[in-house]
Amino acid sequence: MGNKFDTRYEEIVIAALLHDLGKIAQRAGDDGCKTESMNGQLLPKTKDDRYTHQHAWYTHGAILKVFNGNANFPKSLRPEVVARVAASHHNPSSWDESIIAESDRISSGADRLEKDIEAEQKGSFIEQALLSVFSNIHIELNNSSRHTREMYYSVSPLDEQNIHPRNDAKNSRERYAKIWNGLLKDLRAISEIDFENYLAAIDAALEHWTWAIPSSTIDYPDISLYDHGRTAAAFSSVLFRYHEAYGTLHDQSAILNRTEKKFLLVMGDISGIQQYLFDLKTTKNNAKILRARSFEIRAITESAVRSILRAFNMSRFSVVSAAGGRFFMVLPNVEKAENTLDALRVSIDVEFLKRYLGSLALSISEGLPACFDDFLIKNSAFESTFKNLQQLSGTSKFRKLRKGLEKTGHVLDFYYSSIENAIRNGGKVCDMCDVRPAREQSDFCNYCESLIETGAKLPKTRYIRLLPASGHGLRLLDGETLELKENLGDVRTAGEQAGFAIVNSYEPGRGICRLPYTVPRNEDGSVKEFSEISRVAEGADYLAMFKADLDNLGSIFSRGLAEKFSISRYATLSRMLDYFFSVRVRQVIEQCYRNIYTVYSGGDDLCVIGPWQEVIDFATEIRKEFGRFVGNSPDLTISAGIALVAKGLPVARMAKEAEEQLELAKSIPGKNRVAFLGLPVEWGMFELLTEKGKDLSAWLSECRISTSLVYGLITQSKKAEEFEQGDIRKENALWKSHFLYNVRRAEAREKLPEEIINTMEGFAVDTGMMKLARIPATYALYANREPAKQKEEGR
Repeated sequence: MGNKFDTRYEEIVIAALLHDLGKIAQRAGDDGCKTESMNGQLLPKTKDDRYTHQHAWYTHGAILKVFNGNANFPKSLRPEVVARVAASHHNPSSWDESIIAESDRISSGADRLEKDIEAEQKGSFIEQALLSVFSNIHIELNNSSRHTREMYYSVSPLDEQNIHPRNDAKNSRERYAKIWNGLLKDLRAISEIDFENYLAAIDAALEHWTWAIPSSTIDYPDISLYDHGRTAAAFSSVLFRYHEAYGTLHDQSAILNRTEKKFLLVMGDISGIQQYLFDLKTTKNNAKILRARSFEIRAITESAVRSILRAFNMSRFSVVSAAGGRFFMVLPNVEKAENTLDALRVSIDVEFLKRYLGSLALSISEGLPACFDDFLIKNSAFESTFKNLQQLSGTSKFRKLRKGLEKTGHVLDFYYSSIENAIRNGGKVCDMCDVRPAREQSDFCNYCESLIETGAKLPKTRYIRLLPASGHGLRLLDGETLELKENLGDVRTAGEQAGFAIVNSYEPGRGICRLPYTVPRNEDGSVKEFSEISRVAEGADYLAMFKADLDNLGSIFSRGLAEKFSISRYATLSRMLDYFFSVRVRQVIEQCYRNIYTVYSGGDDLCVIGPWQEVIDFATEIRKEFGRFVGNSPDLTISAGIALVAKGLPVARMAKEAEEQLELAKSIPGKNRVAFLGLPVEWGMFELLTEKGKDLSAWLSECRISTSLVYGLITQSKKAEEFEQGDIRKENALWKSHFLYNVRRAEAREKLPEEIINTMEGFAVDTGMMKLARIPATYALYANREPAKQKEEGR
């Protein structure tokens, strides 16, 4: 299928990625990039003989400005060729220019084919801000008349100060100039010679500087220059490899054939994540194992994706989205493509069976052949294509591990002999996984020891590098190993530093790896254990686990964008949602909730553990932050479950209870709730109830109310709930009168102030409110409970 390192392929990928770079230079007013001498080559004309798409002038000069006189890029790239091919995408005259032109149109869903006659130069195209893709989501589950306000992003670097959309955002030439100067400087700073490493660095720079730049300023300016360029690079990669395989690479008419099924769409999905993540057979090293397994799931998924890319000789940009154990990619529909995928399924299944013994599986869908028209917005073509792919993905999950089991047999005895030998010689089975022999003088096997080591390194890791050959680090697929480093102080030369991506923060010249993990630390910098975290809470030293995920994920992607659904919008929506769960969640925790430990967060869900009070506050805050992040769209909501547990409870049991609460919250029509203590509550009400719980707690600690009065709230709450459920026995039916009687007695006996009386009587307004009173009452009682440590000291 051709040489992966073919010069022309690399030039096509870079040209597609940067084909609209001139739009930034044009809007920034950098006329030094304007190459009017090439009008006839670069620009098409209107019927009245006017040149259009003048940003292509700037693209040619902008690309030359990036590369000319700069030795810091792969030597195989020829700047003049890249600039010409990229800038000619509106007026292609050769096979390579036509590849970029076709990819540009597929990326945009071809919604601008007939009307993109430089309309973006009219009016205030420089002031036009990027419309948030969330503003276009309309699934209308509850109320068809609901309307989301249009919210926008100003041109800005990607950071926490700029990530929230606004209704009054505007751009200016000055803003564009700052972005253009910053991007140009950072692109020239990339010194990676290896092409894949170079792509990782250029990808990070483009996302950082162009995520909020509208690729088009007409109609729906909701696709960023970053996502448009990235998807265009994906399709250019496929077209190159497809025509290369069939010997038609230099045939422009073949490239312009839009009925041929040149593309193969593939989805992958990891299943069994919860089972694998929380299946801990011992409490020792639980925190390290949890974060290592969470990281491993992400890393092993990405490793499988790279295996597919290598098999098809494709670049990283063929991956449209990859987050939360799921991926979507575009491959060339070449001869024996499905056979290649089948061989990959076998090898990946076998590796997963050996590692995870059936608890974790990666399902790779059958490939869906597609042609140009299948990506169009017109007649909902791409929506139909995407639904067909989802169906194939769903079917593949029912066949998980089948290929591997056909290869290995259905008896998973990989470690039987080694365990038998270990026990015969006085050894034991690993305490953590219970399936492999433990190392000599250790409680754990080699594999679990490796995970514990990785879990210990992760909180300190600042740089990550992928090594293609087996070495010291976290072992992945095909011999890949991940090297984790706290710093590069011992890596002296630039060559030795090649390939290292930086964790979380952006650094010019490097790729970026986003890890969501947060760990509470002691004053000496050591990581706190779960038992230490629980003691931070006021009152009872209990932990809480919070699990949350996005509501109606399938509907959001399948019909949320309706008639505007294109592959670039899909990529934008996926990327932004993953950014919230993998970046914003971590930032909120690091800034305000330092005692919370992240189990996982990314894709569309999250799970954290922390002191029970802090987790309850975090739940309310992260829901508000999500609302701000999506422009308060009524169609984008999260549901959550909170499990309140004693610190010694096994993590698996804690996770099971939190999952049950989450399922309860999602079982209510409309979702958008948090379940706590078996009560699914709307988010606004939950915040109100916890505030009332804090009031009750303060009154208890100040001895202004009695403990018996608060316990009475819980008693009558349960009776009100039973009455609501149909148990109309007298003691349940009279819950209100009994409770109000107790309040009046307390008022007379303890001289309760009016504030407290009003609060107490407010719980008795109806059955529903009294049922929910269990939440503030429990909060108050736990906050005033004597910690276990104090009990022990008092004995």
